[in-house]
Amino acid sequence: MKKTKRVLSIILTLATLVSVLSIGIVSAKANNYEYAMFPMTTLNVTQGVGGSYSHAGTLAIDIAGKDGGIESAYAPFTGTIRQIYKGYHVWLESSNPVIWADGTIDYMTILVVHDNDTSDLYKGKVIKQGERFFEEGTAGRADGNHIHLEVSKGKMTGSGWHENQYGTWTVNNPVNPFDALFLSDTTIVKNTKGYNWRYVSQSVVNPFYGKTPENLGNDFYAHFNNIGTYKYVVNNNQNTETAGAVNVQGMSHYWHFVRQSDGSYVIYSVTDGNALDVSGAGTTDGTNVGTYPYWEHDAQKWFIYKIADNQYAFKPKLCNLALNVSNSNVNIYTYSGTSAQLFEITTIPSVTSAEIKATAGDYKTHTKFEFITDSPAYDYTLEIYSGTKGNVSLYKTISQITDEIYYCELPAGYYETTVTASNGYSSAKSKTVAFKVAGAPVENADGWTYSEKLYNDVTSDKYEIQYKNTYDVVASVAPDESYVKGEFVKTDYVNSGEPYWSTIELPTSDTLALVTYYYYHYCGGSTGNNANFAATGSYVHYDSISADKVNVYASKTDYDDSRYTYYHLKYKDGSDAYCNSNTTCDGSNGTHGNRSCYWYKNSQYQPKAATDLYRFTKVSDWQSQKDDNATEVSYRYKLKEAPTTPTEPQNPTVPATSTTPAETTVPTTPPVTEPDSNLFMRGDVNNDGKLNIRDATLIQKYIAKMVTASDINLLAADFNLDSRINIKDATNIQKTIAGII
Repeated sequence: MKKTKRVLSIILTLATLVSVLSIGIVSAKANNYEYAMFPMTTLNVTQGVGGSYSHAGTLAIDIAGKDGGIESAYAPFTGTIRQIYKGYHVWLESSNPVIWADGTIDYMTILVVHDNDTSDLYKGKVIKQGERFFEEGTAGRADGNHIHLEVSKGKMTGSGWHENQYGTWTVNNPVNPFDALFLSDTTIVKNTKGYNWRYVSQSVVNPFYGKTPENLGNDFYAHFNNIGTYKYVVNNNQNTETAGAVNVQGMSHYWHFVRQSDGSYVIYSVTDGNALDVSGAGTTDGTNVGTYPYWEHDAQKWFIYKIADNQYAFKPKLCNLALNVSNSNVNIYTYSGTSAQLFEITTIPSVTSAEIKATAGDYKTHTKFEFITDSPAYDYTLEIYSGTKGNVSLYKTISQITDEIYYCELPAGYYETTVTASNGYSSAKSKTVAFKVAGAPVENADGWTYSEKLYNDVTSDKYEIQYKNTYDVVASVAPDESYVKGEFVKTDYVNSGEPYWSTIELPTSDTLALVTYYYYHYCGGSTGNNANFAATGSYVHYDSISADKVNVYASKTDYDDSRYTYYHLKYKDGSDAYCNSNTTCDGSNGTHGNRSCYWYKNSQYQPKAATDLYRFTKVSDWQSQKDDNATEVSYRYKLKEAPTTPTEPQNPTVPATSTTPAETTVPTTPPVTEPDSNLFMRGDVNNDGKLNIRDATLIQKYIAKMVTASDINLLAADFNLDSRINIKDATNIQKTIAGII
C-alpha cells in the first residue's frame, strides 16, 4: 500500500512539473524531494558555457553578484562536501535525489571554484539547503570576483572531473546549469546570457517563507495536541522511534520548551529529558519523529508558526517539512495546512522561583523553615550547612518534604540553608539564607547573664539589659579605622575606569568585560556589496542594527584589514539583514535598496581590576541601646537592685512591724550568733552542696519575689550573717566565687 502511494505521488509530481514548466513558474511542491535552486541571490552570468580559456569544451558558467564586490553562495540542496582541491575547488553532492529544472528527479553534484577562504569547509561536512557555504573570490586563475559553477548528473564519480580534448578540466556527466537549477521568484536577474532559466516560487520551496516564527517565551512547560485527532503528542516510554499521539500516561505529554538564539525551540520530554527529534536527521516525507538525547543538531530545533488562533505548525530547522500526525504516529511531511499538521499549545504551571524563610530557634525551641514558590510544588529538598560565616559544610539534607512549613531541631551555631522546590517536572532552587541558633544563657561571675538571644522573660522593668553590636562587611579596605581586618573572602573584579567603544573586537577576560555591542556598516556606491571597512572613507551614509534583532549566519576576516571581522547577518525569520535603512535597518541617514548583508561590530568594553576582598569586623562596647543596623547583636542582663528603706526600729523596745521587699529578717529563735555549719553550707541557697553563681541568682529571684521562702534555704541565704536576706548577700557570694573576698 505504501509503495503504491509513493509511486502515485511521483507520477502526480511529474505531471505537475510538465504542466507548469512551460509557463516558467513551478507552483506545486513535490513530495519527498527538494528543488535544486540557483545558489546566489542575483543571477549575473559573466561567462557562458563553451567559452574560451577555462570553459573550452565545458558546460561551465561564471556567475557574479550585482557588482564587483564579494557575495555569498547558498547550497542549492542539502548535501555533503565530497572533495576539496587546492583549497578553492569544492564538490557538493546532494544527500537525496532532487528535482531538476528540466523535470528530472535524480542526485546532483555541483563544482564551485574561486573562494579565497574555505577554511570553514571540510570533506564530509553536511550543508543544508539554503545555507551559506561559499563566496565569490579570485583564488586560482580569476581576474575578478566570481564563482565558477558546473553541474554534474548523479552522485560524484571518481575524482569528480576529467581533462577534455581542449586540455580543460571539467566535471563528469556535465549538464547545463540552466537545465538543472531553478531560479526563485525572489532572485534578482541581471544577466541571463540568453539562457532559458526556469522559476519556482519561494513559497513552494519553503511554505513558511516570509513568515516570522512565533516567540512564545524563552523557557516554559506545555503540552500540545493535534487539532485533527484531539490527542496529545506524547513520549511513548522513551521510545526514540515514535512520539505517538496516543492516550496520555503520567507526564508523558509534558514538554519543556527552551528557545534558542535563532528563534527555534528545543522541546524536551519531562519523562526522560530527551528532545523531540527527526529520526536519523531525515528530510523526506514520512520521516519518523521520536525523542533522543540532545545532540545540538538542527533535527532537534523547531520553528513554531502561528497559523490561526492557538493553532501552530512546527517546522524542523533541518528542512522545509512540517510536524505531521498520521495514524497516531508523528512524523514530518510536506506542509499542507491541514488539521493533521496543526497543534494547540497549552502552557502548564512550572516552578521557576523558590524562596526560603528561616525563623531561627534556640537551645529549647525548633527552627522553622517556610517555603515560598511562584507555582504549587509538592516536593521540597532542604539543605542545611553549618560552620562559621564564610566557611560552612553540609550538615544535613532533608528530602521529600511535602508541606510548605518544616520544623527542625538544631544545636546552637551558625547555619546557612537553601531549598529546592519541585512539582515533578520543573524545579527551582532558592538563594542561600543565613541564620544563627542561640545557645543557653550563661551566668557569669561578674553578675551578668550573657545570651545570644533576648528571651521573653527578660524584660527591662526587671532587668538591666545591655547590648553589644557587631558589624561585619566584605570590602577591599576597611570602612573606617574602627574595623578590624579579618579573613580573605574572595578576589573580585571591579570596574576600573570608564567604559569605551572599539570597532576592533578585543578578547574579553576577567579584566575586560563586554558591556554591549551593535552591528554597523557604511553604504554607498563606492563601498560595493561587501561594504568593506577599507572603503568606508567615501560612504553615502552609515547604518546600524541592534544585536537582539539578528543572528550571525557566518563570519569572516576582512580582506583589507585582518584586525576586523565582518558578519553575514539574518533576521530572526531567517531572511538576510540587508542594509536598507528606509525599511529594515536602524539607520536613518539616507535611503537605498537592498545592498549588503555584511556588517561589522562596534563593541563597548569595561576595564576591570582584580581586587581582594576581606571580612572587616567592628564590635562595640556594651551599650544601653541596640543598633538595628548591626550584623549581629549579643545581650547581657542582670536583675535590678530593689530600692531599700531603713528597717531599724526607732524605739529599741518596740520591734519593727514591717520589712521592705528587698530584705527578709531571718528567724533568730533560739538565738545564735552563727549557725551550725554542720546543718548547711553558708551561701548554698539551693542545697546542692556547691557555692556558685546559681545561689546568688536564686537570692536575687527571692528578693524580686520570683520564688518563695520554701524554694530556698533561708539560713544559708544570710551569707553575711546580719539576720537579713538582701542584695548584699548575693553580691558577697559573687565576690567570694571571684576570689575578691
